[in-house]
Amino acid sequence: MTGQDGYDSALSAIRDNVEDLAVFTAIWVNRREPDAHARRCASQAIDAIDAAIRELHHIRQQLISEVQQADRATAARADALLVRTDDALTSSTDGASPGPSGRGDTEARGAEDTPGRERNTDEHLP
Repeated sequence: MTGQDGYDSALSAIRDNVEDLAVFTAIWVNRREPDAHARRCASQAIDAIDAAIRELHHIRQQLISEVQQADRATAARADALLVRTDDALTSSTDGASPGPSGRGDTEARGAEDTPGRERNTDEHLP
């Protein structure tokens, strides 16, 4: 798994581009025509936006990969836990008859222990 250090360079680049974007757009907004410097700042603002978007996409792809990897590892751990639980249940019964949750549960109990069945009121309609 990648730690925060794996994102530091991309996050720093995004911060730098956003800070540059603030300056470049401020110069563009406060321009006086004709203003070649303001025009260059507008182009640099666009470049800063493009660079920030590239870095955001890079972080996004890295996160997607890490999340998928973590999900696969979690699923594998859950599967292993289920196998161990199933093995433990199988070995604890050792061929004994099914317990209270097994088939035949109601046959083993008397009728007085069996919960009553709710009547469907629709049964008596013509």
